[in-house]
Formats: sequence, C-alpha cells, structure tokens
Amino acid sequence: MEFIGIANVGNTFDNRLIFKVYSKVNDYLRENGLKNIRLLLLKKINLSPAYLITIDTQDGKMKGYSLEALIDLLYAHLLEEREKILMDREYNLLIKKELHPELKLEDEINKLRFDKILGIVNFPLVSRNPYFDFYEKFLGIHKKVGDKKIMVLSIKPFYSEEEELFVERVAKGVLHEIGHSFGLEHCKNACIMRQPKTLREWDLTKPRFCGDCFVRLVKNAGE
Repeated sequence: MEFIGIANVGNTFDNRLIFKVYSKVNDYLRENGLKNIRLLLLKKINLSPAYLITIDTQDGKMKGYSLEALIDLLYAHLLEEREKILMDREYNLLIKKELHPELKLEDEINKLRFDKILGIVNFPLVSRNPYFDFYEKFLGIHKKVGDKKIMVLSIKPFYSEEEELFVERVAKGVLHEIGHSFGLEHCKNACIMRQPKTLREWDLTKPRFCGDCFVRLVKNAGE
C-alpha cells in the first residue's frame, strides 16, 4: 500500500473542507481501481509569522510564506508521521505473528510505503529565488528530498463560494499532483493530467486518468 500524506498548512483553510477533499480523492482512487494508493490525512501544520518574507514584484512589495520553508516543514512532518505509522504497523504485526508464526515481519512492513506528502495551502507562496507567478503558472510544486517527495498545492485560484464546487476543484488538483508524484507528465487527452488554460476548462475536466496515463500510473504504483 502506498500512502500519500495530506496536510492542511496554515490557518486559512477549514479542516472540515480538507476532510471532504481527502474523502473525495480516496473515493476516486477506489472507484478507478487504484487500490494500492491512498491518501492519509495528517494533523494540521500551523505556521508562525516568522516564516513570512517580503519580496519585490511588479505590483509592489508582497509578503508571503517562503516555499523553501514550507518544503522543510512538510519534510519534517512526513518523517515524524512516518515513524509513528511504521511503529504502529510493526506493533500490530507482532501481535498478528503470535497467531500466524509463519508471518515474515520484514516483508509485511515493506508492503507499506509512506514517502510522499502533499501540503494544501490557501495563501500566496513566494521564494527566495526570483518571484513565482503562482496564480498563473505554478499551482503545484514538487521537490524530492532524498527518497521522499514533497508537494505543495496552492488552492487560492480554485476558490468559490459554492463549497461543493470548491472541494471538487481542489480534489481534482490533488489527483493531478498524485499523478505527477508517480511520474506522469501533462497530457493532451481528456485526462486529469491535462493542463487547463482556464478555470472553466478545469471545471469541465473529469476526475479520471486517460487510458495511457492510467496504465502508466498502475505500473509506477506497483498495482
């Protein structure tokens, strides 16, 4: 089983909404037969104002949270949660082994993989590098740290006062990032990996992978 942690970062996104996103994405994965990939809902990550930085943009000075700092926080969060889950897994397997002595603990533990985390943010992201125009180009960012994959998804461009529409947009964004985390590139087919030019186009996109992307995802996920 491949777990992908999802965490609400900051204080601007309702925990109730992130739970709805988490549930919807896992439903999509199950309904599409991707039984070995599951989101794992992690505790919220609070951010201190100390992480704010100021940069110069074409529109004047802008304050935001450093992308580099977010990646560091998410990486530390992944390691902390991963250790807890693996310890719980090992404990449960030790109990199970008492009933099934033939059970090979190392093989069973290795079946569980938890090396990816996705942070949901609802605020501007900035970088110590030249300014990223996030709202037009960079909704999702991936960073590999060792053998761990860190993802950040900025959801502010998806905002709608219609809650279900907002949740649907974010859920599709999460599925898109999951695809990237398993090596999928942008796709030109009717596919969740298609890069939309407008929000309207995103709303019309179905929450599913095309045949080519699905086959590659299944292969890369070891389904």
